[in-house]
Amino acid sequence: MRFEPDEELSEFVELASEVLGAAERLAVRPRAAVDEDDWFDSTASRHLHETGLLVACLPESLGGSGLGALGLSLLLEQAGSALVRVPVLEWVVAATTLHQFGGGSATARQVVEELVEGRTSVTLALTCDPASLAPAQDVSLAPADGGWVLEGRRDHVPYLKASRWVLVPVASAGGEPAVVLIDTSDDRVGSVQQHATSGQPLNALVLDGVTVPADRVLIGANVWTALRDLAFVASASMQLGVARSALRMTANYTSGREQFGRALAQFQAVAMRVADMSIDVDNLENVVRFAAWSLQKHPAATREVLVARYWAAVCGQRVVTNALHLHGGMGADIDYGLDGYVRRSKQLELAYGSGGHALAMLGEVIVHEQ
Repeated sequence: MRFEPDEELSEFVELASEVLGAAERLAVRPRAAVDEDDWFDSTASRHLHETGLLVACLPESLGGSGLGALGLSLLLEQAGSALVRVPVLEWVVAATTLHQFGGGSATARQVVEELVEGRTSVTLALTCDPASLAPAQDVSLAPADGGWVLEGRRDHVPYLKASRWVLVPVASAGGEPAVVLIDTSDDRVGSVQQHATSGQPLNALVLDGVTVPADRVLIGANVWTALRDLAFVASASMQLGVARSALRMTANYTSGREQFGRALAQFQAVAMRVADMSIDVDNLENVVRFAAWSLQKHPAATREVLVARYWAAVCGQRVVTNALHLHGGMGADIDYGLDGYVRRSKQLELAYGSGGHALAMLGEVIVHEQ
């Protein structure tokens, strides 16, 4: 099965490739501490807003084109291919969730409006429980007078310093999962700097008795499921872009590099390994497109989403590992460029849980569907 974009989506992909392909690359040395101000690409962020690429995935009622999960998947594939340093995933997933479930909250509506207009920023503090599909239990939520109180610490939050708001899924609010909108300027909100495999600066979000009003707490398993599944598809789409670029670099290198009087690609072992990479990328593209399409057609698409999540982890790592091996010493040269894709792929593989976790949760979903 092949999923071919229609004319509107094709033009959208072409524009995204042009805008994100022009984004400046940041050379990040292994173990080097990079400040978030240096990591965040404000120029690419401005271009995304000016061209309407971010808004295009949102509903027409927000001034978007209604491209939905499919549009987000195609956009994030281009973002992964370009190693873009802008929270595209976080912005669109947060805006979609707040618009869909925060209609009764004046704050949620205001955040979405300002985000669409480029006047504010938001990120996600999304971590799954290692033994289930529920949010991690590292942050507690308890009722208080007229609102809720949060305590705990959530590790590995991207773009926290650059964001005014953060969406924090919590395991239980009166027995149900919830997604909480927190103002990062609150005095009781702290952070501890961390770094990802790719060199990206992350932060641990520290919540010391943070009180939020009731309208900033979106309670319900449907809210959490919608946010989680859309983020999983978006992350898998980024991994697809990373893998496709690694494959392209490998094909170009093995075609141009000569050994024993002929190109490396003419050796059978090399040709077969590149062919395996191509098959992995094609398979990953199919499951990612199917998951995005399924999610856009009906919200109960967790099975398809987990399949894409698993294959993104497994195929992504296979592709970049083969790319690294087939480049030989050039693959280890951090100035060559492949290094960035290898490290970004590893970060995406483990960002929301490993491929093994996705496979285990897929088994749980299938059992409960019987």
